[in-house]
Amino acid sequence: MTIKSLLVAASFALGAASLMAVPASATLINGTLTMDGNQTNFAPVSGSNPGIPGYIGLNFTAPVTVQNATGDLSAFTGSSVSLTTFNYMTNDASAISFSPIANAFTIIVGLQTLSFDLSTVQTFGFYPNGWTQTIPGNGFVDLAGTGVLHLTGLDPTPVNWTFSGTKTGIAFSWSGTAATVPEPATLALLGAGLAGLGLRRKKRAAA
Repeated sequence: MTIKSLLVAASFALGAASLMAVPASATLINGTLTMDGNQTNFAPVSGSNPGIPGYIGLNFTAPVTVQNATGDLSAFTGSSVSLTTFNYMTNDASAISFSPIANAFTIIVGLQTLSFDLSTVQTFGFYPNGWTQTIPGNGFVDLAGTGVLHLTGLDPTPVNWTFSGTKTGIAFSWSGTAATVPEPATLALLGAGLAGLGLRRKKRAAA
């Protein structure tokens, strides 16, 4: 299965605060990373060919190349990186079965190191494994989940990621959006507002 593009986006305007606690003062990563590479699909039994409904993981058979990077990640353009092979389904492809992966990929350029921890996986598509078959032997896969980006000099950045690919390799992309937390001033205003409501209720009860 040939892969045309890999995108890791860190625009960080919105996100899932439940992913991990991020201090309001944290300096998060901002930028995009686009890669090209190859992968093959895992079958549940070695040597078998169950077709699209039976794929249980992703096997990245060769390093990918960063074609374009922006923002805090711009130094990584042109780098080569190996992606970690992983299974995300049970052996019969009936349900998600995934263990978090630290350093799903790591890129080092000069004094800068970028790495990505893959935390959770969800599937979307006709079959439980996230694949949808368009014609016999062909189709596309859609996955999503959470993870954390790490970059030298910046704070670990929680991300929501998405992955899409096709049997013929027309598309393969990652994207992520970081979690955000309220600023201290916002929390103070919220607390003052709640306190005011409490006092108002007490006055009404006394009347």
